[in-house]
Amino acid sequence: MAEKCYGMRVLLMAMLCWLPGVRAQQTVLELYTYDGCHNCAQASANIDSLLRMRTEGLVMLSFHVDFDEHDGFTDSLSSPYFMARQQQYMQAGISEAIYTPQAIVNGRSVFSASNKARLFRETTRDTLPTLRMDTLIKRSTSGLQELQVRCTVPQSLPSSVLIIALCTDVDELRPQQGENKNQLLKSYRTVRGFVTLDPSESKGRVFTIPKERAGEKHWLVAFLQRVDNGAIMAAGQMAVAP
Repeated sequence: MAEKCYGMRVLLMAMLCWLPGVRAQQTVLELYTYDGCHNCAQASANIDSLLRMRTEGLVMLSFHVDFDEHDGFTDSLSSPYFMARQQQYMQAGISEAIYTPQAIVNGRSVFSASNKARLFRETTRDTLPTLRMDTLIKRSTSGLQELQVRCTVPQSLPSSVLIIALCTDVDELRPQQGENKNQLLKSYRTVRGFVTLDPSESKGRVFTIPKERAGEKHWLVAFLQRVDNGAIMAAGQMAVAP
């Protein structure tokens, strides 16, 4: 299990409902980035264009990684959990190397997110079944929100894990060092909370959002991923309004 958390209290109670017979329409795009890398500003611009074009069905997650921090540059949004996830793709033979800005689509296709033509092509080529997210949102007396999410996952699926993430809609960054020093950068669907579960697990999980971010839009994302080859089998997402 891996977790990295921050805010509005989000309680995850089971998860997702598989929708057999529903037309495949989801694409999972993982972006591995950090705000000091050479081509990450171009990748961010490409992601912006992609999100404007594809307003539905694109399950987007930005993982800020820390393997370049040995040069003295620190990305405040990075986590060793995210770096470990990127390394797992390489260890499984899905990617030949780890780098930024690295895009991985549906756990299968790996390429540089600075390549706009390929980014658009790969994210419109293959789609996945939809996971419906049934939720209940409550506000506590302290003003925090509690989000309960339920799911049922078929037992006949190949050995898999359930990934749940809480993402901010967009973050504006201005690095103070590195190649992008003093440039205004945008990070879309930045992962702020992240957990890996066995699909049969029904324990609750709590994500917290700082009060200063409670008035912003967030996204709750979940997908099923095979353990043996990393392929993502189904995905869903839900916008969490302030």
